[in-house]
Order: sequence, then C-alpha cells, then structure tokens
Amino acid sequence: MTGLFKKVRENCKKGIFTPYLEEYLDYLLQNSYSQWKIYHGLEHILHFAKYLHKRKVNCLSQISPQDLMNYLSYRNKKFKKKFRRSLKEKYQKLIYGMIKGFLFYLHQQGLIEFKGYFEEKPSCPEVVVPFIEDYLNFCRIYRGLSTGTIKKHRHWILRMGQYLEQRKIKDFKSLKITNLDEFVLNYTSSLSQGSLQSIQWVLRNFLRYLFITGKINKDISLHIISPKMYRDKLIPKHISRKEIELVLKQVDVHTPVGKRDYAVLVLLVSYGLRSKEITNLKIKDIDWKEKKIVFSLRKSGDTLILPLKEEVSLAIGHYLRFGRPKKEYPQLFLSATAPVRPLSPNWVSNTVRKYIKKAGLNPPSKGAHIFRHSLAKHLLDQGVPLTIISKILGHKSICSTMRYIRINLEQLREVSDNYANLL
Repeated sequence: MTGLFKKVRENCKKGIFTPYLEEYLDYLLQNSYSQWKIYHGLEHILHFAKYLHKRKVNCLSQISPQDLMNYLSYRNKKFKKKFRRSLKEKYQKLIYGMIKGFLFYLHQQGLIEFKGYFEEKPSCPEVVVPFIEDYLNFCRIYRGLSTGTIKKHRHWILRMGQYLEQRKIKDFKSLKITNLDEFVLNYTSSLSQGSLQSIQWVLRNFLRYLFITGKINKDISLHIISPKMYRDKLIPKHISRKEIELVLKQVDVHTPVGKRDYAVLVLLVSYGLRSKEITNLKIKDIDWKEKKIVFSLRKSGDTLILPLKEEVSLAIGHYLRFGRPKKEYPQLFLSATAPVRPLSPNWVSNTVRKYIKKAGLNPPSKGAHIFRHSLAKHLLDQGVPLTIISKILGHKSICSTMRYIRINLEQLREVSDNYANLL
C-alpha cells in the first residue's frame, strides 16, 4: 500500500494537501476502504490540489465550496474536449464525494471550515419560535409521548411555520382554516391518507394547545377535518408464509453482505420488529446462555425480552463469525463497505424492498412493516391470544393490536359470501 501511495504522490509533488496525505491514507486504511477507492481518491485529491495551485490558492483557509464546483466544471470541459462527450453524472458525483470526504477530514483536524458543502438545515421559523419548545415539553411531560412521536410533531410544526412565513403570516392569530387546508393539500399527491391524517392530528393538537394556553383567541382546531379512511384501507397488509420463504431464498448467504441481510430478514420475520429496533440491536442484547434477546422498543421506549429462536441464533451467529466487519461498534449490524458504521432504519426498509422485488412479489406494502403485519396475521391464524400478540409486537395498548382482527374478519366475510352463493 505504501508503494501505491508513492505512485500517486509522484504524479503531483506540489500542492497544499501533500503534508496531510500520509495521515489521511492511514485514516482510510483504518476505516477499511478498498485499494481502488484509496488509489482513485488520492488521485482526484492531488489533481484538485494541482488545479488550486494553478489558480494561486496556496492556503487551506482560501478553499471554498465554489472551488470544488469550479473544479468539476473544469474536469468536465477537459473531458469533453478530449472525448467529445460529457463526464457521466455518476462519475462527477464520485469525484465530488472523494474530494469532499478529504475536506471533511481536514475539517475534523481543525484545519479548515466546512460550511457550504452541505445544505444548511432550515432554521426554526420565527412564527413558531415562541411556542414550539414549550409545546414539545408539554407533550413529553404531561402527555407522555415517545421521542419518535415528539420528533414527528416538531417536523410538521416547523413545516407549518415555513409555510406561514412564505405566505407572510406573522402570527397564529392571523391564521385561517383555509391556510390549514392549503397546507395539507400540498401533500395530498405525495402522502397516503394515513399520513395526511397524522399531519392533521399534529396540527389539531398544537392549535388546541395554543388556544388553551391563551396564545390564540379562537380554537380553529375544531375545523380541521381528517380525510375519510375506508374499511379496506385500515386492514394491515401482509404476505403468506410461502411468500416469506421465497423472499428469504433470494439472499446469497455465502457472502458477508448476504449473511448480514439474511440475519436481518430472519429477525424481522421471527419477531415482527420495526426498522429502528433492528438498527438499535446491540451484541450485548443477545444472551446466548439463557437463550434470550432484548429489544429496545422505538415507540414506547421500553425493553422487550423474547426467547432467542434457534433460526435467529444460527443466522446471527453465522453473521458474527463470518460476515461482520471487525469493528468495535456496540451495534450488531454494520455496513459492509467503507466507511464501516452502524446501519440506518431506511437501510432496513430498502433491503426488504430489494429482496421482495427480487422474489417477484408485488404486495401493497413493500417496507419492513410487511413482516410485522404478516407475523400478527400468522399468530392469529394459530389461535394465539391477542394479549400475547400485543406483547410480542411491543404494543403499549392492546387497542393497537385489535386492528389485526380486521384481517380475520375480512376472511370470514369472504367465506360467508362464498357460502351464500352456494345456497
């Protein structure tokens, strides 16, 4: 690898990055980057240094995000002149990502500022500043809402505040029901009816709080009407046991990635977990001797202890021995490529979608929750009491589990209709 570094370095001996490249190389090696990424990453960094030198940028503090964008434009023009076609967008993103990764490393070392390389997070709109923290504390302390639900409240209140600022509405006293309707209508094409109901539920609670605490004079929350949810929309979507087995067969368990993905899918199928509960799972949560597994529940914040099933034990054990990168993260599941790090909940859902598509299935819901609904359905079919199903799924209230009865009621209705046709 040292020879590889020298080969790249010889191509561009002058440059403001040269003193930091050896340490950066060590950083890449420690984080399990491939030789290909290291070689091409250093190559692009050195070309960028050469570009900066020509433009008399000789100090790290002089580098700006615009320099990086100008460099990409320069590379594209040069490529177009030579090959009579533009650089592929995918390749441009690759160059941008490699150089930006190095600049972020320099920022971590305290050598440069890193402002402007990412989109700035929108600041809290002034119209909601006086109320939002008090309201969220009220939800947390007096209503006992979970962290995830409070995060949802914050998200939609901030969105509402941004909308009001765009309409130049400076306070909630000037808010009209038509403004609320227009705000919700903006999302009708991109969100489901259930999600729209969720938005209106947040707004209704927030506006009621403002009225009760005397921040607004009228209780306009009463005028927010949720979209109708029809019976078939409320039935949780599920897939059959045969279809689940077909999905599991799509995983190539002979590769490290396949071992990880198979262990994740087996956990989802066996316990009906949420995506966040998968990514929160730590190695210490598995008690191999007592054959128990502990889950930190995302919504309620409680812990759930369940028996460690044999198929789960085998899948996780196989992943730990032959698939998991040798990194000291407490989380069980890690990314297979550099930089190695814990996985996100979105990754879980995307992985489920990938294997469902590979299996040639087209269920109404393709995310990780399809296995959760399917587990509840299969347990109901086996005659397991609702109280036990509620405990397995980690529901705080049995009312949340009651909706799965609709699945069986629909099946009974179909049977009775078919029987009536025979009479």
